[in-house]
Amino acid sequence: MIFYLSAAIAFIFAYLIWKQGFRFSLVDIPNARSSHVHPTPRGGGLGIAVAVLTCGLLTTNNHWLVLIVFAMGILGFLEDIFSLSTVLRLIVQLILSVLMVYFTLNIPHTPLEIMLFIFWCIFLTATANFYNFMDGINGIAGVTGVTGFLFMAVYALLGAMQYDAGLFAVILCGACAGFLPLNFPKGRVFMGDVGSLLLGFAFAYMVMKMSTSVGTFICLTMFLCTFYADSIVTIYYRLSLGENLTQAHRRHLYQYMSNELAMPHWKVTLLYGVIQAIVSFAALITIRSTLLWQFSLFGGFSILFIASYYLIKRIPSKT
Repeated sequence: MIFYLSAAIAFIFAYLIWKQGFRFSLVDIPNARSSHVHPTPRGGGLGIAVAVLTCGLLTTNNHWLVLIVFAMGILGFLEDIFSLSTVLRLIVQLILSVLMVYFTLNIPHTPLEIMLFIFWCIFLTATANFYNFMDGINGIAGVTGVTGFLFMAVYALLGAMQYDAGLFAVILCGACAGFLPLNFPKGRVFMGDVGSLLLGFAFAYMVMKMSTSVGTFICLTMFLCTFYADSIVTIYYRLSLGENLTQAHRRHLYQYMSNELAMPHWKVTLLYGVIQAIVSFAALITIRSTLLWQFSLFGGFSILFIASYYLIKRIPSKT
């Protein structure tokens, strides 16, 4: 029931943004680095944020969790409207990450606890931004969200036996599913930072919440493996070229495939979605296995993705 309520709320608000976005200047104007060619309303992910807030407050006693995640969405919505400075965005993201880690793990005392506290703050902030980086073509953020949070819900409810976390994942999965019809296969409205930052932040929280070992952490992050891989490899690639990481770009593999190789957005999105589903299923199976199998899954996927990244980019541009 909560899945359908979340989906309905997300759809209704995304629909309103689609119809009224131009009126309120919530519009994404194409530029040289865009993967679309027509002005399109953005901020449709506001529906995801409202769905998470409403359904989250109805189903969990951890109201601080819902409010902090919602606050990350509001930060994204302000970015969609005003285009905030990179420094301001990062500062607020780090503050929200510190609050999330504090309310989840409490105050650290030992050196190891302090190191873990810092790690989780960086992890939360990085994942929120990685998700934002990958929201560049029709459907990719929504499809990946449905897939990733579906597997997260299955593990939380049937494996970790964490009912609250599982219900939260169901809400997020439903919100992504409700948004998708307006963004895939045709992008009538874009998710915007309000949706992508929130989803990445929420995903990272769930990884932190349910990671009981290094192996569990590896397998849970594999539920978002395509986004982590494309983001991290692209950052390394740009650093090797001496580029400014704060500047907009089209270096991601999915961008090269959809722009330079002229692949339709829906094909690239489905390719990423299928790969994500296969790897997530493998991660779900190995999450109770030995660390050797878990590292093998992580290493095998990493090698294949890195090889694919550089091989595909050797294909001459068609544009």
